[in-house]
Amino acid sequence: MSRQGKLESESFGGTKVKTCTIVMFLFWPIQVLCADYGSILLGKEDVIDVTSGNIFQINIDQWQPIIGQGINVRLRGIEMPALEGGCEQENKLAADARNFVHKLLIGADSILLENIDRDENAFRLLADINIDNVSLGATIVDAELGVLSESILLGENAEEIWCDFNVAELAHNNGTYSGEIVDGVPNGQGSWIGLDGDEYVGAWRDGMWNGEGAYRFVDGEETIGNYKNGSLHGQGTWTHPDGRRYIGEFNAGRRHGAGIYLWPNGHEYDGAFENDQKHGVGRYTFADGSIIEGEWNDGKPWVATYSDPDGGEIGQYKEGIWYGK
Repeated sequence: MSRQGKLESESFGGTKVKTCTIVMFLFWPIQVLCADYGSILLGKEDVIDVTSGNIFQINIDQWQPIIGQGINVRLRGIEMPALEGGCEQENKLAADARNFVHKLLIGADSILLENIDRDENAFRLLADINIDNVSLGATIVDAELGVLSESILLGENAEEIWCDFNVAELAHNNGTYSGEIVDGVPNGQGSWIGLDGDEYVGAWRDGMWNGEGAYRFVDGEETIGNYKNGSLHGQGTWTHPDGRRYIGEFNAGRRHGAGIYLWPNGHEYDGAFENDQKHGVGRYTFADGSIIEGEWNDGKPWVATYSDPDGGEIGQYKEGIWYGK
């Protein structure tokens, strides 16, 4: 019977023994071709190279040199990003994964390959791997550098999972981002901490603040509201550590539209703003109850009446010039 054909079951003492299927890989050790693959214990000195987070090259001295020296092994059941992936985010994750696994391997006391099989997709081994009695696959998933194969749907968009990954840490815009990723940049919900300690938490689109969010400066200043392309836009609130506060409309990060500005001494302006200045119709109320009400221009009363707390007129502004009684 040909060694390349299937060996039929043979009977020994009335008991049928099922033998292996031997194919073209004549030099593979018999235990890799049979149903009982067993396990192999290696040391860190047996690791030659780490190709990626789930593929590395090893020496297996227990096997024939022609197959056991410099053989590649792939970690079973774990999908990893590619070093030349579909986006910058995938490339970075792949490099981080490779470095992470390399450190684990070169620092290991024991490396156990279990359930060894021949990878049908390449000339290499496929195995479950434990490093110092801890599952390598579980360690990679916990570190957010890989996912279980069964957790993703393999198809034409399978490679894009790394560009849509929810990351714990990503260098972005002179700071560190944590959150949802699409096409390698922040998209969805996430947080960012700048190198100087400033922080943004909220919605992102195409790598910029877009939607509801909050920005907190390291000195305690804070803006909360709707953002557009990185700036507060629409309804929002600005608060300063000294007690000043603005509640109202913003345009490209500036007070613009209807709003209320409050001072810690009790003064208040309620009216229109333009480019951070009181501009348009508004009313300024002092802490004692006196009021300036009318039209404002570039932060100053323009055509307005100044009244005492009882409503009595004190004077008027006409084209910015004060006329007292």
